Amino acid sequence: MNAQTVTIQVDPSTATILRALMAKAEAQGVSLDSLLLPLAEGMNEAPVVEEEAPPRNEAMLNALRESEELLKDMPVRGSTEETLKMIREARAGRMWGYEPTE
Repeated sequence: MNAQTVTIQVDPSTATILRALMAKAEAQGVSLDSLLLPLAEGMNEAPVVEEEAPPRNEAMLNALRESEELLKDMPVRGSTEETLKMIREARAGRMWGYEPTE
């Protein structure tokens, strides 16, 4: 087996990180490979992606608030029958003085 040496040029900040990792491995009495192995194994797992909530639709929320305000004092009828009766009367022209027998 032939040993080969590879030289990699890195920027100073990366070199600082590498030196810190090597010092940590040496302090723990392990090789740099065994120190970084758990990280490499973790990279094979699917990354955890946190989903962001979609942005609020402020225009629609304001429209809902306005409609709620408009409907605040509107009388509420209890039954469907009563509502249908009101609709039929309106269609027949109650506000123009209709005759219910017509």
